[in-house]
Order: sequence, then structure tokens, then C-alpha cells
Amino acid sequence: MTGRPLATLDRAATAEFAHRASAAGVTALAVCAAGAPTAPGPELEAAAIIAGILPDAVLSLSYEIGSPGLRERENATILNAALGGWADDLVQDCQRALRSAGIDAPLLFARDSGGLVSADYFRRHPVIATSPATPCAARGAAARTGSDNAVVVDTGARSVRCLKVVDGEPARHERPCPGVLGVRVQLGAPDVSEVTPGADSELRAVLARLGDSLPGAPVIHTGGPAEALRTAAAPESRFDAARHAARADCRAELEHIVSAAGRAELDQMLEAARGHALSLAIAAGAAPGTVRIKALTHAPVAYLPAGVHRVTVQATGEPLTDVPS
Repeated sequence: MTGRPLATLDRAATAEFAHRASAAGVTALAVCAAGAPTAPGPELEAAAIIAGILPDAVLSLSYEIGSPGLRERENATILNAALGGWADDLVQDCQRALRSAGIDAPLLFARDSGGLVSADYFRRHPVIATSPATPCAARGAAARTGSDNAVVVDTGARSVRCLKVVDGEPARHERPCPGVLGVRVQLGAPDVSEVTPGADSELRAVLARLGDSLPGAPVIHTGGPAEALRTAAAPESRFDAARHAARADCRAELEHIVSAAGRAELDQMLEAARGHALSLAIAAGAAPGTVRIKALTHAPVAYLPAGVHRVTVQATGEPLTDVPS
């Protein structure tokens, strides 16, 4: 993670693997190197070798997807590769539906953080958009009621989902957690608590816990009928149907580890991270003239030598509207 290479890439073994994959008819592959969040070179070199042998294969590279944690990043990259065929089918189905309805408009997909990405970006990174309904509902509910901070209760047929919105954004898991198919990943997914419909005492306990961590925040309902919640929710609750009111912004996020000898070098690396995040937001469907950095944080990694920092950047922009689906 300091950027020091552990070993040179075994190009012959990589090529042999690609030939075996070709013989087996494999069309989607995941590439993951130990230090990729710091130095993606080995992944890019391996990808070039594989692409030369399997030119039609779809490659998922871990430095583009996961967090610095190796196992969670491996899991996320493999899931992303496995979901590629489903994502491609879904995009084509949606495009056919729009054309059959005579709708000529950009096709966007909601990501799990509540933002939007273009169809092409979704094709390449489907693992970031597997369960976006509740985060979108939460962001929409908070925006519709003018609440920057809120506890949102999203009711569905099979579960009642509760989460916090802090400064207009769904609160996220800080640690790795089960993602799609229960596989452990760390992709900044919102921290959602699920309650069985009708379990009023459990719902009251969840709302109390979330409310205690966000004093003074209103409880907002969105989703299905609210009657079952009126006995469990706090008296000051406000009920508002806002499932489809997701804020319409395209966004991209990255998390890297950088190694800098001093402040000047760190500033250069932070500027490069800003530029990378802005370009990712444009790739995700944002209009170039509207992109901006929403958040940038960096902190030393305590268990690594001095000068090694974890950098997280979020970029956002308004969707490009003149691109047909």
C-alpha cells in the first residue's frame, strides 16, 4: 500500500491464464492486484495482456471499483464482472421500452448512494447500482420536505427500511458489510436498518436509536401506506410520498491511497485526484460545464509509514440532457 512493488508481473502466467479463459469461453474477467489503490500499473499491464488475447472480453479492474481493503475489493470486482451480462441486458431492455414508447431521452440509472449514472457507466460498473431504491427515496424525501437532516422510513410490501439523511445524503456504512448476494464488500453503501412490517416495538427501537444519533431531526415516511407506522413512529413524524423524487445529479466517487514525500507532493496528488473524479463524473453522464467536487477528504493511514494518505473524492454534476437513449 506504500506503492513499493512486491514483485514484477508474471507476464507469461498472465498470458497462459488468458488463453485458458479463451478456451473455456470466458467473456468477463476480474483483475485485482494487492496495491492497486496506490499503484494500478500491474492491473493495467495484466489487462493489456488479457485484452490482446481476448479482445472481446469485458474486464473489471479493482482500482476502479473497490476500497483499499484487499478482500472486499476482490469481492466487489468479481461481482462487478459477474453482473456485466445482467447489466447489459437491462440496459437493452430499457432502451427498447423507451423506443417503443416514443421517448427520446437520456437513460440514467440510480446508484446505491442515491445519485445517477449513465447507461454506459452502469454497464461498466453495475455493482454500484444493485439496491438504490431506498437511498433514492431517502434523498427525495429529505429534499421534498426541505430537511437536510432526517430519519427516513421507507415502507415496502416485505420490509420497512429506516436510514438517516445527514446534510442531504444517506448515512453510509463506515466498515465492510454484506452487499449484493450477501457478499462482503466496502462500496460506501447506505446504512439501512430493515424491520418486518407490523413489528412496531422493533421499529420504535430503530427509530429511537437513529433519532438519538441525529437530535432534532424529523421522521419522514415515504413509500407505501403509512397507517401501520402511525403507532410506531414519533408524534412529530411527517408523512410524504417521495419515492421518485431522487435528486437528479450524476456522480462519481473514488478512494485511493497516495504516498507523498511532503506537502507539495501531496497537494499535487490531491489535485490529480480531483481531476480524476471530475472526469469520472463526466463519464457517469454529467454535463462537463456543471461538474464540481462535492467532497474531498484525506487522512494519514496510521498503520503505514509517514506520508501515506487515504484520499476520498466525490464529484457531481447535472445530467447531460441532449444525449438520446
